[in-house]
Amino acid sequence: MLFLVVEHFRNKNAKSVYERFRERGRLAPSGLRYVNSWVTDDLARCYQVMECADRALLDQWIDAWSDLVDFEVHPVITSAEASSRVFGTAPPAPAPKLSIARVTLVVRDYDEAIGYFTTKLGFRVLDDEQLTPEKRWVVVAPTGESASLLLARAANADQAAMIGKQGAGRVFLFLSTDDFDRDYAAFSARGVRFIEKPRDEKYGKVAVFEDLYGNRWDLVGRTDR
Repeated sequence: MLFLVVEHFRNKNAKSVYERFRERGRLAPSGLRYVNSWVTDDLARCYQVMECADRALLDQWIDAWSDLVDFEVHPVITSAEASSRVFGTAPPAPAPKLSIARVTLVVRDYDEAIGYFTTKLGFRVLDDEQLTPEKRWVVVAPTGESASLLLARAANADQAAMIGKQGAGRVFLFLSTDDFDRDYAAFSARGVRFIEKPRDEKYGKVAVFEDLYGNRWDLVGRTDR
């Protein structure tokens, strides 16, 4: 189901909304998908399209922002669906909606890995649940719209041997940024180990860094969108 959400920034205070978004991300529960949004020129309202199968997920997200925003919610359908209803024709079959939601990263120690991703790269901890005395469910993610990382502690020698080698020496993960120079400088200042200087490619700026275990990442600032 699609929802058009009209956000009225309380007291027209867009700054508080954007500060929370910068610090904590969208705060959308799993199963609620952000589609797109537009903000009025006076920064007083945001028109946002969200998608979910369960309206309760949308309400959960609204609760996380209700101290700063007044909401209007309108269930909507696409123009193609509206045409089908008007003329009584069968709507086109929806295209499959598949996405990579999460990638497992094998780590040596949960807290060691959490410390690196939160303090060095500015990731958020989405989940940290004790499943058994030896195993935790730990999920971290960047502040933007992104797949998340499941930090999985190696449970045996074979898994431990793969720590830092999941990409077999190649770049394994790609971290996209809306401001390459800002994040390159911030990461460098926090001690992130870049193994090359930034370079310009036809799609934007890029530099390779290694995480605490030696997995290689591309920091990418795209300019071809």
